[in-house]
Amino acid sequence: KVSLTVPEKVLPQHLISMFSPNAGTPNRDLSDDALKSLSALSYLCDESNELSSVSQTFISGVLMFGSRPAAKIPEGDEISSKRADELILCIGQSMTFFQELHNFTLRCMRIARNIVCQLAGCLTDDIFRNTKVIPVAEALITVLRILITVDSAVSNNSELTDAWRMYKMVVREKSTKNNVEGVVDEQFATFEKMVVELDGNVLSARCFASCIEQDFNPSSTQASNIDVRNNPALHAELKSLIVILFDRFNALVGSASETNERQQLVGVYGLYAMYRRILPPSEVPDGKLFKKLFTIFPDRCPIVNICGDSSFFPTNFMMEHAPFEVKGVDLNSVGKKAVEFVKRLDASFEKQASQFKTQCLAWIAQCDSELSASARSFKSNEVDVSPTEKIESRGSLILKGVVIAYRASALVKTLLALHKALGLPLTSKLITPVRSLVEVLKAIEAELTNRRRAAVATTQPLTLRILASAIFRKFKALKSVVDSSNASAKGSKSRKIKKLAACLAALEGSLKGTTTYGPARRFAAQLAACACSSPDTGVTAQDAQSAEALLRRLSLLADLDHHVKTACSCEWLYFNRELLPVFFSDVYSNEKKADVAGLQLLVNGICDAEPMLRCAPQLNSDEDEKEGEAYVDEYRNFVMEDVLKAEIIDKLCREVENDLRLHIHTKNLDHMATTNPVTDKRMKIRPFMLMQPLAVFDLVVDIHKSVKLYLEASFYNLTTIALHDWLTYSEMKNLAKEKFGLQLADNFLPMGSLDQGLDILQIMRNIHVFVARFNYDLNQQVFIERRPDRGAKYLNTISIESISCSIRQHGLGILNTTVNYTYQYLSKKFHIFSQFLFDDYIRSHLSKEKRWFKKHHKDDDVDNKYPFARAMSFVKDIKKLGVSDGKTFLDRFRILITEIGNALGYVRMVRSAGMKYCSEAVQFLPDIDDIQEFAPLAGAGTGGFGGDGDGDGDGDGEGEIEEKIEGAGLSETTINAAKNLDQCINVVKTNLKDSTDYFHVLVQVFKEVLLGGGDHKQLDNFFMIVPSLCLSWVEASLQAKDMMYKKNRNVRDAYYSDDGFAMGIAYILSILAQHEHFDALHFFQSLREKYDADDAELKRQEEVMAAKLKKKKEAASKKRSFFSRSKKKDDDDDSDDDDEEASALQLTAKRLGAHRRESEMLYFSLKGATIFFSERKNLA
Repeated sequence: KVSLTVPEKVLPQHLISMFSPNAGTPNRDLSDDALKSLSALSYLCDESNELSSVSQTFISGVLMFGSRPAAKIPEGDEISSKRADELILCIGQSMTFFQELHNFTLRCMRIARNIVCQLAGCLTDDIFRNTKVIPVAEALITVLRILITVDSAVSNNSELTDAWRMYKMVVREKSTKNNVEGVVDEQFATFEKMVVELDGNVLSARCFASCIEQDFNPSSTQASNIDVRNNPALHAELKSLIVILFDRFNALVGSASETNERQQLVGVYGLYAMYRRILPPSEVPDGKLFKKLFTIFPDRCPIVNICGDSSFFPTNFMMEHAPFEVKGVDLNSVGKKAVEFVKRLDASFEKQASQFKTQCLAWIAQCDSELSASARSFKSNEVDVSPTEKIESRGSLILKGVVIAYRASALVKTLLALHKALGLPLTSKLITPVRSLVEVLKAIEAELTNRRRAAVATTQPLTLRILASAIFRKFKALKSVVDSSNASAKGSKSRKIKKLAACLAALEGSLKGTTTYGPARRFAAQLAACACSSPDTGVTAQDAQSAEALLRRLSLLADLDHHVKTACSCEWLYFNRELLPVFFSDVYSNEKKADVAGLQLLVNGICDAEPMLRCAPQLNSDEDEKEGEAYVDEYRNFVMEDVLKAEIIDKLCREVENDLRLHIHTKNLDHMATTNPVTDKRMKIRPFMLMQPLAVFDLVVDIHKSVKLYLEASFYNLTTIALHDWLTYSEMKNLAKEKFGLQLADNFLPMGSLDQGLDILQIMRNIHVFVARFNYDLNQQVFIERRPDRGAKYLNTISIESISCSIRQHGLGILNTTVNYTYQYLSKKFHIFSQFLFDDYIRSHLSKEKRWFKKHHKDDDVDNKYPFARAMSFVKDIKKLGVSDGKTFLDRFRILITEIGNALGYVRMVRSAGMKYCSEAVQFLPDIDDIQEFAPLAGAGTGGFGGDGDGDGDGDGEGEIEEKIEGAGLSETTINAAKNLDQCINVVKTNLKDSTDYFHVLVQVFKEVLLGGGDHKQLDNFFMIVPSLCLSWVEASLQAKDMMYKKNRNVRDAYYSDDGFAMGIAYILSILAQHEHFDALHFFQSLREKYDADDAELKRQEEVMAAKLKKKKEAASKKRSFFSRSKKKDDDDDSDDDDEEASALQLTAKRLGAHRRESEMLYFSLKGATIFFSERKNLA
């Protein structure tokens, strides 16, 4: 029977309850035996798992032991006494922790001895005699790995070693003093005994050595005949387990299914050292096994990072704890092989990191598709996919992310551990891959624990149930055999059948009835499966392996949170903190793109060390909570000041300021060249400005806000030093908002008065100059200077804001004055307008064109559309009359109409500016519809009744009842001020609600004059000249836009907008009531048809040219004879002619497109301007 070293009274009841189906079976004694065996082994496995969880706190405490941050003392001879005092104080405050650690290691040693005895007992048990209890062996290697990790953490902490050496000297001095003085101190004697125990075990890094050197035979108080040392069967079993576990874990290392096998192999090496220690001295170890362990895994992975900056070298460990000389094993070549491995890893690391990043991105995209809220239903649209298969697919997808994280973590930790252990520096090309792997780990963690947590929580229990059912199905055949043989079997066979039935019932009880599958339940299921998978049970090896693989998947998925945390943890960054500034510098200095997407992930990886930092034993966190946060505060300050601020924020602030300064200086200084944003390889800044705030520990860092505060302080300080540069910093402030989205606060410094452009009075008095020098933009409501003064570096613009500022200075009364001045100006212009149309040549031509269109408008070739050819003919004919300063009479008439339109655009802008001013002024009034008068409040007040007592109102003879207002009885001056305030409010209110349509007024005034009477017959045919004017405008507009791209723009006008012509045409047509007549011409439709015909002809010519070139190319490809070479010159001439013809076609296509675009722009501008002068309500 299995020797139960754990008393029955401490058997966990939750294990017994799993096997409750056996309680009522007829062979209860046999069932109880099986129950006790499974319970004892399951308890040990569960205990080892619990020890592994608890060990993290102790290991973190050992790693964090050292001088306190508040008393950080560098090493050196001149301060050695201060350092000694600090370390002795730290070790004194940590004695409770190390005593608990000592007790913990003693518990691990007892569990290890217990497991060895249980393995020996399994060899004589009916259930486990012919099977390998792999779960128990895995529990043993877990305990041994814990002890190896503790020893490694202690030996690698130099401050702990120095502190313990000094502390022992102090204790020894105290003991010597007591002996000399004859003082008997029992408490000190007990304490000294504890110090001796700590020195012989934990603090001398001998936990593992003490474990394997202990007596493994059961204690004399337990009735057992087990002899561990002289037990060849046990030795063979241990050797077999070592081979099985090593082969299994080593096969998965570096594969696509690797998880924590490297950590498990550390325990396998510990098990081998224990096996060698248990072997009698007379027995020679297996050389092949030693060579296998010494060469195979170390060649693939010469180092394993087990905690913090502590690493495990398999070869060094074997030479220390299990040395053996084997032929073919060169002990001196270990270091050389490690160096060669590092070189190979460095060469392939960048490629491997890129592959992991690609796999991670593909996995995240698949998770977003299958685990999103919209796809959370397990119903599938695919016919061949069942809900069960969909659940299994999602479970596999979740595990795939965990596997990717384990593999990426192992790769990066192996690289850093090797470089640190061998003293080799990291090359610059490895920085980006290491950083990308950190981002991969935290991206997987965020996907499983945050973004898709709900889907994972829904999928996990369902997948576990499916896996449990699949596991139990592997043993259905055995269950059928056992059920059929249970009644007929006799003797030893019956005993075995009964125990197998109990194990099957235990397996069924542990797999069913739950969705959580805690560690104890999983270990019970694994042991029951082992018992049922022995060769003599009839279960095939394939089913046994499949059940084992399914149990492994179930363990991973059931303990998903632990595996995600373990695989994605980046607390090792704390021990490689010198890399953090390099990581952030690499993010900032990336020339291809600003890699800000992974910045938060990188910060999350840095913050993973926070729980470990709170485990420092020398900090008295129970009495002073602030002291317990000392290491966290120090690390946080390092990350904030030396990493994030120094490598990102400060550089970004300087870069933004320099960029703004260079941009403004490029505009103001002639000798500075403008940077090309396409070829400029400077760092991309804007992505940093648009990124979300970073969560760093318990702080929120807003890079956008930090840069904003820096610029505000910098601009304020520099402006106070040099007030004459206020305009430069004001422009930089505006550019910061436009370029980087930085809304800087006003510094409230006296920066002088901004130039608001031309004053409204100046424009009004010189309106004839203004409309000639400025062009109107109908859509933007802005006037742009047509031609700058000689030597000017900018163009003047007049906008609504400029006019609004002038109205604020001169008052709203300027509006009517502006309309009066415009009326006087238009009167003069219409006199010139009438004289031009009165000219005999013009009048006769328009009359002729009117008669022609009236006669031929129904012809098929006319189709009620005024032909383009006749309009262009008039343009050419009038050009024959003479050209002055490059302008024909028609051009001058067009300019006259444009100036009229500019004047009307100015009226529209003044009205809009007046409304803007009123809307800005009225925002200080609470309710514009209910404004209280201030004069009565300041004076004598008002009575309670209103009205004049004459019966006005609704005719009932009663006045309206008003609220009685009590006056304040203030001075006469105050009352006058209140009246002025009431008057100002009334003026603003009246002008805001004023619906005066100035355009309608100007139309009616001139319409009455021109159409009401008098001899104005020459104006009746004005609409017939509009098509020719439109063609003239199109040509002038194209020439002006071409001049915008030339350096010498002062010779001729260069502008990009001229909507005054459309305003003028629409206004004159409205005055003369000729809109319908002009629309009847359908000129713009005729223009479109003409352009369509030109396009068709152009395409035909291009096709002809393409066919011609193709034919010549085919002819040229034929081999020429010797006598045909004389024709080469003629062929070259033909080729040049073809090139010229192709270029001409391209220019024609470009010119045709430009004419079409300008014509359409004029058409839409004319239609928009017509709305302003229509009889409907004004929409301007």
